Amino acid sequence: GSGDSKVALLSAEAGQDPSLAISLDYARAWASVGGALSRNGFHVDDMNREGGQFFVSFSASKASKEMRAAAARIAKDETPEPQQEPGVFSSIGNTFGLGEDEDDKPDDLETFQVHMLKDDDAVRVMVRDAKGNVMAPAEAGKWLRLIRANRA
Repeated sequence: GSGDSKVALLSAEAGQDPSLAISLDYARAWASVGGALSRNGFHVDDMNREGGQFFVSFSASKASKEMRAAAARIAKDETPEPQQEPGVFSSIGNTFGLGEDEDDKPDDLETFQVHMLKDDDAVRVMVRDAKGNVMAPAEAGKWLRLIRANRA
């Protein structure tokens, strides 16, 4: 969208996780990230605004076709060398009319956390695995780029 200049992707520097820096006040950054985590295969399962945490699930099979194409490109950008295990988005061909039922959990569901932290003049957005542990930079960078691409 038009607000992309407000969101910078910071790569992993010494001792720092990859993160997004959003040049908005916390309330607007929270709303923006929350919106990005509510579409195109992302779903907010729980949140804690005071603690700056979103508990998120993502299903590639529920993402829109455009999002899947973008995700495939993003995943490729991130990992030029072949990986041992198939990429996250390689199993998207097998979408058998999944119901919108909450109980009908897609097979490809991944869960992770998004943490927001107020920095000097921006809000930093970082991703953690489902248990809140630091992710591999390549994996974290992929999620951050998807979140950034998802902002309305």
